[in-house]
Amino acid sequence: MLYGWTGKSLRVNLSSKDFTIESLHPHLTHFLGGKGINAKVLWDEVMPETKPFDPENRLIFGAGTLTGTLVPTSCKGSVTTKSPQTGRYFDSSIGGFWPAQLKFAGFDQLIVQGKAKDPSYLFINDGDFHLRDASHLWGMDVQETTHCLTEELKKETDDSDIQILSIGVSGENQVYSAGIMSSLSNSASRGGVGAVMGSKNLKAIAVRGTRDLAVADPEGLIQLCKTLLDKTGDIRKEVTDLDEIETLCNTSTYGNHEELPSGPLRGAEDLTERMENVCREFNKEYTRQFSCFNCPIACRHRIQIPGQDVSHMHCEGWFNPVYKSKSFDLKSIAQLMADCQKLGLDYFAVTSHTALLMDLLEKGIISEKDIDGLSMQWGDAKVMAALAGKIARKEGCGELFAKGIVNAAASFGHEAEEHVVHSKGMEVSSYCLSLLGIALPSAINERGDLLRSLGAVVGHYMMRSEEDKEKIAAFLPAEVVDLLNDLINDLLNPKLNAQVTAYFERINTLTDILGVCRWACNFMPYGIMTPAEFTQLISCVTGEKIDEEQLTEIDQRVTTLIRAFNVREGLRREHDTIPEKFFKEVSPRWGLAVDRDIFESAVTEYYTLRGWDESGFPRKETLMNLGLEYVYEDLQSRTGHYV
Repeated sequence: MLYGWTGKSLRVNLSSKDFTIESLHPHLTHFLGGKGINAKVLWDEVMPETKPFDPENRLIFGAGTLTGTLVPTSCKGSVTTKSPQTGRYFDSSIGGFWPAQLKFAGFDQLIVQGKAKDPSYLFINDGDFHLRDASHLWGMDVQETTHCLTEELKKETDDSDIQILSIGVSGENQVYSAGIMSSLSNSASRGGVGAVMGSKNLKAIAVRGTRDLAVADPEGLIQLCKTLLDKTGDIRKEVTDLDEIETLCNTSTYGNHEELPSGPLRGAEDLTERMENVCREFNKEYTRQFSCFNCPIACRHRIQIPGQDVSHMHCEGWFNPVYKSKSFDLKSIAQLMADCQKLGLDYFAVTSHTALLMDLLEKGIISEKDIDGLSMQWGDAKVMAALAGKIARKEGCGELFAKGIVNAAASFGHEAEEHVVHSKGMEVSSYCLSLLGIALPSAINERGDLLRSLGAVVGHYMMRSEEDKEKIAAFLPAEVVDLLNDLINDLLNPKLNAQVTAYFERINTLTDILGVCRWACNFMPYGIMTPAEFTQLISCVTGEKIDEEQLTEIDQRVTTLIRAFNVREGLRREHDTIPEKFFKEVSPRWGLAVDRDIFESAVTEYYTLRGWDESGFPRKETLMNLGLEYVYEDLQSRTGHYV
């Protein structure tokens, strides 16, 4: 008997309307679940000849190994596809309640292929499944779709506990920054996964599940989960007492386009005071905290906007526009978040697009007539909402961004292209790339952003405080604490940067495989789970005895398989980089630019840790040792790389 896993994958071919239930048993030992098994399916089934919007592309939803259990934050699933924005491997994590519901309905994974002839939605009902007409939903925003479909299915099943994934108009229009939304505010929001769903004429996926999920050691799991819950006190206080966020705001960065605020804020003399005021306003305005499935942390906040629906915001959600547009208007930021949620649009992309236009306008590279007369002044958050609507509907200048920020800049000419802040075509987050410890994970990441090694970034900041050092030392393994201490004393050390980046990448990969929230595992200094706890949880849930060394090998196998997929798609070392400006321009805040030689040394050190050669190809012996012989054979036949 399987414990924790259902052991089943549901495959739907939208073109033929055929459904197939497949066994996942062959993949469980090597890949465990979630992101791991998804990567294996993508490697096997999506070839370099397949374009992201081709019917042959796959859209794969995988619940984690621990998803749906008592484990705190066991709410996560991974959405995997070939991205229209990067043209390569992409996965996006999604929380809320949908991934757990998929397991309760009897499946660990859902594979979608083909293209429906007409707008359709999929309904998975306790092991039963149907493909239905969605013509009446096409054109609706996410909120309308969720409400309409929930009411329809509630009448049919006499059950209101139905979880909906859906796309908004941005997904229908195949905008590269379109995401997939769940429960209105949970999202798989980056890389255009919603555009792939729209290209398949799939408006929504509704799931209802009432089945029990068996675990191997219920009593042991209960005791272990109690211990983990006892460790959540500090992180719960952190997300409740938002004044603490001001410290992180002040020690982070102002953004990547114009690093110091423009106009009256140039010089940023009053930045700390302004951030404190925003934090106080946030504390005053949010109506309540709420959480995903089985999460004690409740990191999101509801903000009531006059004349509008509430906005559900995580602190990261308002860092980005503060850093990128220099806006300190909380209500406008919340309004933008609410608009993006309804449009099914990647909020991080919209803020990046706005920042680019503000930057280009200030530098005189473009004029307002180039962007439909929009007056995009630094600090004006309201104009973001106008741009978001244009992007989602591909109207006017919004159509320029429909194919991503790099293509948009190219339409303005070569001078504009030099000011795009991206990695592998993906907009980067708000952290400043002038620091090697941020530049490296941004450059080498499989997706093109550093969110898959975020703990490394936060560790850089938090280790500067003696109080936080003590908290981190109580949480992280001693050898990792030593690494962070060494790195703080030698910030430009290539090997130390590579080691820290690889460690936190491993943590993030394992969270996406297991289906737990990365914020509970790498949010310095308040994390509650490390690989030591992962092994215990896997044992209690599945009965499998997997030690930390085996977990490291699983991470290495999944990460190397993903790298091989990207190499097969044409990724090479020269793509593992950052924009040229960060090698040339000295950061006003940090007083340095990235040294190219040190950066390249750090990339090489990272490759070495991963078992890849200096060109970025996984070494033959690495592939063989990881049981990926078939990957070696395919790469060799296609590239002739191996001698």
